[in-house]
Amino acid sequence: MEDPKGLTITKSALPGAQIRSTVGLRKISVNAASGTKSFFEKATGFLFKAAAGAIGSAFSFTVSKVFTLIVSTGIYLYNFNWAISDTAIDEQIKNLWVNFGGLLGGTAGNAIGWIACGAVPAATIFAFNEAMGLYALKEVGEEALEEVVNSISVLISASVRSLSQGLLLFSYKNVRKLLRNGGKLAQAVLGTSNEKALQAWDPKQGGYWSFASAVDSFVESIPSPFIENAVENFLDEAFDACIEAGYVVADSVDSYLAMQRMSLRSQQGQHRVVELQPNRELPEKIVLSVPEQQAEQAILQTLANHTLLNNRDVGAWVGMPAEEYLKAKPMSLSLVVHFFNVDRPPWRTQERTTPLKHATYTVPNLKRSKADWETIKLACGGANGYMWGRYRCTINTSSGRQIAVYGGSESEAEDRAKALLSLSDDEALTVSVSEEKREGRRAGTSKLYKENTRMYPAYAFILHQTKVLNQNESNRSNLSGDYRLSKGRIELWTSQKPPGTDETIRESLKDGVEQAGTPDPTP
Repeated sequence: MEDPKGLTITKSALPGAQIRSTVGLRKISVNAASGTKSFFEKATGFLFKAAAGAIGSAFSFTVSKVFTLIVSTGIYLYNFNWAISDTAIDEQIKNLWVNFGGLLGGTAGNAIGWIACGAVPAATIFAFNEAMGLYALKEVGEEALEEVVNSISVLISASVRSLSQGLLLFSYKNVRKLLRNGGKLAQAVLGTSNEKALQAWDPKQGGYWSFASAVDSFVESIPSPFIENAVENFLDEAFDACIEAGYVVADSVDSYLAMQRMSLRSQQGQHRVVELQPNRELPEKIVLSVPEQQAEQAILQTLANHTLLNNRDVGAWVGMPAEEYLKAKPMSLSLVVHFFNVDRPPWRTQERTTPLKHATYTVPNLKRSKADWETIKLACGGANGYMWGRYRCTINTSSGRQIAVYGGSESEAEDRAKALLSLSDDEALTVSVSEEKREGRRAGTSKLYKENTRMYPAYAFILHQTKVLNQNESNRSNLSGDYRLSKGRIELWTSQKPPGTDETIRESLKDGVEQAGTPDPTP
């Protein structure tokens, strides 16, 4: 199997796996056929591409653009008339808005013109001759892309510049008004002498003063023509050389960063996002973000780890009440069954509209003759499971242990508890059913109240505890001696017996087996 972008994937190494790769924001399916886009998508696609390219180019970060912004802002402030009147400020803001309207209309007209006189005729040709229409669209699209991108880039740059100048003019007008009417605030900011000068100057009449005019006046006031000419040329050349040198430094930094990116991309390839679905029958998906050169290895390693961990279950916890633990003898063989309110993995709360519910029941002293996949699944309710709820059936067994099952009704809980007891060598001593009332804290907290929910058997563990003489060989010890606990997992959610289930059960029933199957982390 080969990715449309050139990523080769060994098909034999990915049995039953579905792989989709994503580049940027565009999702590509490995099995998708080419040429499936409609003509409308092809006719309008270049406009979206043009807009995205122009916006990305206008707002992309480069050192040269930052330096250009600094230089243009400095020149504007250097030549800005700080004695401008309020009326002139309002007029300049109005002119900026009018000029922006002209640019906006020109950009829209340019795009509409290419659509009306380029895409529409190509669509007309496509109706009679598909090949000729696609060729015409391709030729028109290349030229339109360049024209529209340039037009949108100019519009964005002009918009940013006009907005900046308008904000500067508006802010300057209001700050100046605040200082003139501020009294003590103006004295604190400007000092007494400057505050009097500001009050004496009338912004309604206006005037002219800028840094550029102040420097020119200073140069012209030099009495010696020789020194005046030298200072004037010194300032001009120093200013021009400083800007030119700054652009050389900024361009060199941009070039170096671009070379580093190209070098990294040539070594590792384009960065890819790959979506894996290990089993097409299950909704579980795995998303990888890797360089192209490492994608194949990462895919194979991820699928291998997924198979090894088997739904990422990494441990099993089995507990019992302290009273039961003290009075019961060590249990040699038991069965732990897990139920969920979904009939197939993955069993987790992520991306689910309904909360995940989980029930775990332990069958003590599992009968070896009942250690069969069909028998265990039938005792768990089969493919349809059973109705779980607020009724609890508790069976005290002859070995001093209990089987406790929650059901949606008294009969449901009792039937399921007795069905699980049929898998055990123990006999029932007492059977009692109780109901959890929706009172007290349960009345105000929905999480503490068991609503009737259909639960499906997911998987089960056969726990085999063997007594050993050598303490170093044990992984569990109690007052009665040293034991080695082994676990074997069997899947119950499938409609048919999974391959290898009988072998897992046989290994779990053997004495001295360290571990069979895959452990489970859920307590």
